[in-house]
Amino acid sequence: MQPHTIKLMTALFGIILGFSLSAQSLRRDTMAHVITYGNGLILGEREAAFPGGIEAWDNYIIQNIQLPKKAAKQKKEAMVLVWFKVDSLGNIIAAKALNDPGCGLAEAAVRVVKDGPNWIPAEQSGLRVNYCMVHPVVFNKEQ
Repeated sequence: MQPHTIKLMTALFGIILGFSLSAQSLRRDTMAHVITYGNGLILGEREAAFPGGIEAWDNYIIQNIQLPKKAAKQKKEAMVLVWFKVDSLGNIIAAKALNDPGCGLAEAAVRVVKDGPNWIPAEQSGLRVNYCMVHPVVFNKEQ
């Protein structure tokens, strides 16, 4: 292998692992989040964020969730964990329920997340990147 190829591979490996090839030490907070870049996972510098914070996201969900008729009739209470991906432009491009308590609640939770407004994209090394996260959607009798 050529020396420049080895250096390139070492640099790429270092970037993928979130390490700097310089003598700088890593800060703990730069390693706290996982984001996607291409098809791989890397350590994130800044996670995706909803404008106004997580409380604003929760308010959006509460104001826009549509309780399925069957669940409303049964006064079913449940929590659905929804996995979703925010792309490098802040769009929610994928969402799926990680559990299904029945009565159409998983579908309703995924729908409200997918239809959500744009997020502030995650960043890695100054570049906007895709970011995956899981958020609970709670259904209660008062809805």
